[in-house]
Amino acid sequence: KRLLENRYEKVKQALQNEKEKNEKLLEICRKHVIEKAQLKSRIEYLENKIQELRERQLKPFQ
Repeated sequence: KRLLENRYEKVKQALQNEKEKNEKLLEICRKHVIEKAQLKSRIEYLENKIQELRERQLKPFQ
């Protein structure tokens, strides 16, 4: 009985450790997804600005 209780506690602790590790990894992944979305948005904004500037330069003066 004592042996089974010890094993149970070790497995329970190992599962708790894995849960904590997974929670940390999930938070890191969430931050990376948000950061990637922000960077993508910024890149698109800058590309649009570049395109606008090129179009202005190509138009003849009026």
